[in-house]
Amino acid sequence: MTLSSSGKILTDLSDKDKEAAINNNKPIFTNYFDLNFVSKLVDKVILPVDQAYFRSRYIGFEHIEQRDKEEAPTIFYSNHSGMAFPWDGMLMCSRSFQLNQYNLSKFLRPLIAPVLSSLKILNPFLIKDLWKRVGAIDANYMNFETMMHQKNTHLMVYPEGIKGIGKGFNKRYQVQPFATSFIRLACQYKAAVCPIFTVNAEYINPYTYIYRLTNRVAQKTGLPFLPVGFMLPFLLFFPWLFYYSWPARITYIKGKLFKPWELINKAPGDITEKDIVEIVSIVQKKYQQQLTEQVEHYGKKAIEWKHYFKNLFKRKKLFPLTTPFGWPLLYAEFERRFQLDQTGNFDMEFGWKAFFKYLIKNPFFIWFYIPIIGWLPIALRGFKRTK
Repeated sequence: MTLSSSGKILTDLSDKDKEAAINNNKPIFTNYFDLNFVSKLVDKVILPVDQAYFRSRYIGFEHIEQRDKEEAPTIFYSNHSGMAFPWDGMLMCSRSFQLNQYNLSKFLRPLIAPVLSSLKILNPFLIKDLWKRVGAIDANYMNFETMMHQKNTHLMVYPEGIKGIGKGFNKRYQVQPFATSFIRLACQYKAAVCPIFTVNAEYINPYTYIYRLTNRVAQKTGLPFLPVGFMLPFLLFFPWLFYYSWPARITYIKGKLFKPWELINKAPGDITEKDIVEIVSIVQKKYQQQLTEQVEHYGKKAIEWKHYFKNLFKRKKLFPLTTPFGWPLLYAEFERRFQLDQTGNFDMEFGWKAFFKYLIKNPFFIWFYIPIIGWLPIALRGFKRTK
C-alpha cells in the first residue's frame, strides 16, 4: 500500500475542512463496486480456476468477525508475493468472501497500489475497471481514511506496498518496511488490526529478480518494474504469459486480532507520531517472526506437483481454460456474457470446444496467442491510462 500527497494535505486541514473533504470523497464507497459482478465472477471463473489450478488453502477464515457497523472496520494486513501479478490478493479476497457466503460484513475490501488501476493492461485481461468493480480502492491516505467511515465491510491492506511486490525472489518472505498509515488510522479510529500470512505465493513467479536498468525501461511504459527471470524471453514471444502464474499452492493463515495501541500500553488518544513509529516496528518484527514460522510449517512444498497433476487429471474437463493459457478467453467471455446479462444467470462452459468458441466470440483476444506481433494491438489498447 502506498500513500499519495493527499495524505499530507488531509492532516493539515482543520477538523471542519477535513470532515468536508471526507464527505466529498465518500462516493468511492459505491463508485464502480458491483456486488453481483463480484459474486458471479468468483463462482463462475475464480472458483473453478482455484480448484483446478491453484488449490489454495484457508486456515482460520471461517472465523472472520462480523462487522459491527457502530465500530470502525477491522484492518487486515498481509505480505505480498514478489515479482508477480497479484493473484495472491485476488484469490484471498475473493475466496474468503465466497467461503463466508458473500456476507458483505465479512468482506475484506482491498486497498491497492494505484498503479494497478492506472493502466488498462494492469486490469486483468484488459477488462475495464475490473479492480474497482470488485471493490478495490486506490491506496492513498485520503481514500484510506474515508474508507474508515464506511459501515459495511472490513479493509484489507498490503503495508509493504510496491516494494513488497518488487522485492525479488532472493528476498522472498523478507517483509519490506511497513507503511505507518494502517497503524496510525487504527489508533485514530480505535480499530483492531489482524494479520494474514500468505505462504507459497512467492512461487507464482519464481526465480525472478529486479535490476535498475530493466526497471527504468519498464517505468517509462507505466509499469512499476520488470521481473527478470527465465520466463521473460517467453513472455516477449507469447503475450498470454503477461498474466501467467505457476500453480503455487497458496496457503493463507488468519492470525489473531489485536489493538495496536495496547502494544505500548497507551490509550489511543495519547498516541504520538513517535509512538506510531515504535508500534509499526513492533508489529513488523512480530509479523516477520510469525511469517517465518508459517513458512516453515506450510512452505516446504510450494507447488506439490504430484497433487497438481492428480488434480489436473481429475478436473480434465475444465482444461485448458483453467490454466494460464486459457485465462484470457475465460475472463473475456465472462465479461462479454455479463454485459449481455447483468443478472449473471448464465453458465460458463469449459474444455477445448469452449476455448475455440470463446475465441470466435472475442476476436480481439486472438492477439494473446500470436507470437511477438500480438503485442502490438495489446500494447496499443493496454498501455493507455484509465480515467
